[in-house]
Amino acid sequence: MKFKELKNKYPFLFPFLAVTGFLAVLALMSLLYVGRLQRTLESEVRSSLEEVARQGVKILQTQIEGDEDSLKSMATAISGYTSLNKEEMMDLLNAATKNNAFKRMAFIRPNGYAVFNDGSVMDASSQPAFVQAMQGKAALSQRRKDSTDGKEIIVQAVPVFKDGEVKGVLASTRSIASYTDILSVYSFGGQGYNVIVRSNGDKVINANHETAIENFTNIFADRDNLTWHTQEDVSKMKEDMRAGRTGSLLFTTRKGGRMYASYVPVGINDWYMVSLVPEKVLLVKTARLVWLTLAFMAAGLGLIALLLYYILAVQKSNRFALERATYEDPITGLPNWNKMQQVMASLLKANPQQAYAFVTLDVDRFKIISNIYGPGSGDELLKHISQILSSHIKEGEEFSRMETDRFQLLLKYQDEQSLRNRLELINEEIVSTPGKKTPSLRLLLSFGVYLIKDKQMPVEEMVNRSFLARRSVKYSVEAVAFFNEDMLAQANLEKRLENDMEGAFSRGEFKLMLMPVRDLESGRIVRAAARVLWRHPALGDLHGHTFRPIFERNGFARRIDMFVVEELFKLIKTLRARGRQEGPFSVTLSPLHIYNPYFAAALKKLADSYQVNPADLELDLSQNSLEHNIADLIDLGTRLQKEGFVIGVSRFGEGLSAIQFLAKVKAQWLKVQVVAVPDSQDLERMKQMFDSFKYLASALGAELEFDGVTTSKQAEFLKQNGIRFVSGSLWGDPLPAEEFLKSL
Repeated sequence: MKFKELKNKYPFLFPFLAVTGFLAVLALMSLLYVGRLQRTLESEVRSSLEEVARQGVKILQTQIEGDEDSLKSMATAISGYTSLNKEEMMDLLNAATKNNAFKRMAFIRPNGYAVFNDGSVMDASSQPAFVQAMQGKAALSQRRKDSTDGKEIIVQAVPVFKDGEVKGVLASTRSIASYTDILSVYSFGGQGYNVIVRSNGDKVINANHETAIENFTNIFADRDNLTWHTQEDVSKMKEDMRAGRTGSLLFTTRKGGRMYASYVPVGINDWYMVSLVPEKVLLVKTARLVWLTLAFMAAGLGLIALLLYYILAVQKSNRFALERATYEDPITGLPNWNKMQQVMASLLKANPQQAYAFVTLDVDRFKIISNIYGPGSGDELLKHISQILSSHIKEGEEFSRMETDRFQLLLKYQDEQSLRNRLELINEEIVSTPGKKTPSLRLLLSFGVYLIKDKQMPVEEMVNRSFLARRSVKYSVEAVAFFNEDMLAQANLEKRLENDMEGAFSRGEFKLMLMPVRDLESGRIVRAAARVLWRHPALGDLHGHTFRPIFERNGFARRIDMFVVEELFKLIKTLRARGRQEGPFSVTLSPLHIYNPYFAAALKKLADSYQVNPADLELDLSQNSLEHNIADLIDLGTRLQKEGFVIGVSRFGEGLSAIQFLAKVKAQWLKVQVVAVPDSQDLERMKQMFDSFKYLASALGAELEFDGVTTSKQAEFLKQNGIRFVSGSLWGDPLPAEEFLKSL
């Protein structure tokens, strides 16, 4: 039959075939597009899931590193008490366990004999964590069972050093349940969760989630709860974990169905963080697309435009949901640090001629806000700060909350002074407009500024430089500091000194120096204040202001204090043997001693061992010390006085905290830092101030001492105003103990 005849006989045949063919082509194209869209969304899910896994790793690392830092600080604190009997050690461990929320703690002697805070003992000599810690390294165990209740735990251990040698091991345990709570940061609308396994697949920490894999022991060997799609997937995951690589795959679990999984090395032991999310999170909308595509094939050309519109809308919606999960701050609802890094890279690249500054904003003492103002006050304050920062951000700028109380800003600027003025304006607006839950709070903020010179510099370097600048004004009346190369050099120096301090202590590089205190009436040396000199073999003589702040931060100041106290006891013993009565000799204590309930008793025991009267030693608390927990400092001062030691307050008059301290603890010495001799118009007022100091000291039953005298004019002025006891470089630098004895 010819074409014309067919057309005449079946007039609708060819239009029908044409429409059918067109619809078939459209359907095929739609299905191909949906398939491509599904692959794109799957790729984005895998990428976002890997980021969720990395965030889980950071949370776990922060907890474990925090526990390790706490253990190291406690190990330093008890390094002088390794010979305590069982009951004394139990008291010490119980206090530490309570303060740090550990399940149990133990001190293990070098022979493996372990004493726990609950009084139990065991032989730990064969435990891997103990063996590693005895080699001078911090250790974290694999999953194991607690011998007391059979529940699963993880053991963390650090060496206890004394005189450069390992004298034992301090260990703590945490229940697996506590780590499970730490990891309970659900993603993808609460449907995603994290688990931790070893590189061989053994379970370390499972998730507390309704779709979690039940009762598995090894992720590769569990045939009852999960099914691998291909053997190649299993082999690749095993190979990746052995090589320390990241990866992702798809498998099926009995409770959760088909799951996407992304695995990332934790960097601790051979652990891996595995983040899982149901495939249905991705496919729920993709499945709807497929259904609508089929409906479109049945309904005809009228639905084509609507379908394409819907496909694009769903794609946009899915992308938005994924970006929100990965790039939004859960507290403020604003873009988080991950998003800011992307925007920052784009802005710097798109504006090569624009001058930019990277700024870190930190809220000083943020952790105490919730304790004072109640739950939720900290989050409310962060939202309040974010709102103010948002109102100051201009086009081409960005900001985010990086972590806890720290914000990062990328700001344009014309010159340094205008940028400083802008930041001081932001600071004033934040501190002068209290939040709803913190109406009486007076915030103290610190801004660290790095003026970006090289826009190709890694973001981590910019962050580090702004941190160094911020640290220089933390807890200071100055709110804004700009980075300079001296800060980087200082940071490198501090790192070197931290690396060198243990060895230096063992080699005897720290030397006791004595700053003589003179009686202006007689001109005689009547006592001395202790100083520490570090005779560094490469850097030369380093004075306390160079290394003391570092030691205060890392806890090493406690060992230095004990060294100074013991050297002073030796000196006092020598003087008394010669019939000399100079004293008391003073040493300024670190506030870190408030965390050691046995400190006062330990000092008394040391004094008795040298047959020295505790009253010959003056223990000074500086104004900086008194800004710590004042109640604990009062308790420490009271205990020291009960043991017979003399208490002093140095840099008196520079703050208000000393008043509360002096109301509870009787200080025998008040020390004031000398200022320049005033001009004639201010002379009378200065004399009145001196009279006030003398009256206060007399009312408190304390002696008054002025430190830092550098000129004879200052000395004469002090003498004319009735000040007897002074010290300073006018009479020379601090002396070694031997030269001090000769000077007497």
